[in-house]
Amino acid sequence: MKRFPVVGWAIAGALVLTMAWASRGPVAAQERPAQPQKWEYKQVNVPPAGVSQMEARLNQLGSDGWELCTTAAPVGRATDEFTVSFFFKRPKR
Repeated sequence: MKRFPVVGWAIAGALVLTMAWASRGPVAAQERPAQPQKWEYKQVNVPPAGVSQMEARLNQLGSDGWELCTTAAPVGRATDEFTVSFFFKRPKR
């Protein structure tokens, strides 16, 4: 019995995989391009002393579809002239 060379098996395997890949149909995600998500943003500025009372306001914004993305707080000593900024986003309506 003759042995089929290893190179022959590799070529045959590559040919089978190539044919299988070439004959597959389009993937659902490739059928139509997806529209990029559009966002709207909101910035809420709060004095440092008022941050501890923000829970109710944050819950209301969340109920309205806003998602908190990040906050920016002043660096250094907090005074009344600085504010803490809350940045929100939600899908554009």
